[in-house]
Amino acid sequence: MPVPDFLKAARDGGYDGVEMWLLGEGGLNFDVTDEELAAYRKLAAEYNLTIYSVAISSPVGNMLASGKDAELFAEYAIRGMDIAVKLGAGTVLHTTGNLNGIDYETGYLKGIANLRKLAPEVEARNLQ
Repeated sequence: MPVPDFLKAARDGGYDGVEMWLLGEGGLNFDVTDEELAAYRKLAAEYNLTIYSVAISSPVGNMLASGKDAELFAEYAIRGMDIAVKLGAGTVLHTTGNLNGIDYETGYLKGIANLRKLAPEVEARNLQ
C-alpha cells in the first residue's frame, strides 16, 4: 500500500499513531528519498499521527548468519535506522532472518553477536 494511503487509512480508522513497515519493495522501501520521507512525516503530522516505530524487513542478508549475509543485514539495518530517524520514529524493530540450515543455538548466538555490533548505531541515533 502506498504510504499516503496507509497514513490516510490510519487517520480514518481513528488511530493516533502508527508503526511503519520498511520492506524490500513497495510501500515504504529502502529506495525512499529524503524528500519522500519529509513528505510522509509532514502528512502524518497533518493527520495528527505519530510515527512511533519502523519495522525493518531486510530484502537480503540474515542476522542469524555470519560473513556476507551478516554484513548485508547490518547495511540494511543501518539504512532502516536512518529512515526511522527521518520519519521521527523513536523505535526500530528488525526481523531476524531465518535459520536456513543453521542450528538454533548457533543462529541464536550469531544473532545476539550481530545485534551487539549494531548497538552503537542504535545509540548514536537515539533509538530504541
